[in-house]
Amino acid sequence: MRGTWLAYIVGMVTRALPFLFLIACAGAASSADDDGASSEDQIVTSEMRASADDACTATFVFWQKDAYKDVGGRTNDLWPPHTTTQLEVSCQTAEGEQHIAPFKENYGSKPGQKDKNGNDLLVRVQMDPHVVTVHAPWRDMKNLVASYEDCGCDPQGFLGLDTIDADGKQLFEELAPILTCPDGSDAILAALKDRRYDDAKRMAAACRLKDGVTQSQLAETASQVDAEVKKTLAEHHVCNNNAELQADLFVRFRDHDDAHACDPHDRALCYGPKLFYSPAREVR
Repeated sequence: MRGTWLAYIVGMVTRALPFLFLIACAGAASSADDDGASSEDQIVTSEMRASADDACTATFVFWQKDAYKDVGGRTNDLWPPHTTTQLEVSCQTAEGEQHIAPFKENYGSKPGQKDKNGNDLLVRVQMDPHVVTVHAPWRDMKNLVASYEDCGCDPQGFLGLDTIDADGKQLFEELAPILTCPDGSDAILAALKDRRYDDAKRMAAACRLKDGVTQSQLAETASQVDAEVKKTLAEHHVCNNNAELQADLFVRFRDHDDAHACDPHDRALCYGPKLFYSPAREVR
């Protein structure tokens, strides 16, 4: 049990490391198509036409990869993920079954992209089907689709490289007393100061907890780092905040038939970078 508990605390501590070198997501925000559909029978995308009463099923899909890395998939739960989402919708229409699958790349990768080795960049997160599946007639489902396609935190609050210079240095200074780094803490701090983020990333990724660090030291450091992240970066978000906002929309629709548009300024979901996101544990 001690090993499991210790791994959990180590995970909490490592949440601050990404600010040392890069943010959790990179790239441009995806743009949603606006088709101006207003009647219940109009096309929401160029691929779907359904009548108001047609039965539809939607599955909410989470795609993840290791943040910062240019290879596919997830290698370590203690490494921050990038999260892309997708809404797979099928409807039984007079013309047969029809499908659409809009997605939100959330400043990062698209479903189907390949890494430098030709492997899938994103891997599908395994979820309880009952949690991520909803049934509704098209008159209601089309509202979910429309809101999803426009769902995201205000891009002005995205945590970019120009935001984390001083903040990353301060966070690493708090972590340094319990870490041992092959290149030395001073070298990492110098790289951050000089905005050599690739160098800082490489060096920080090799850091490990010092021998003899106690559970109480880990817990205290984790608490300090979490508090510092919330304080210094409270007005920012990363890709995982967007994914959480999109998942919240789906759950609202699933549980309450509520497809109102997402609030890009949602104080609970869009403010304070969510570096770690585990949909299988957090979405219910």
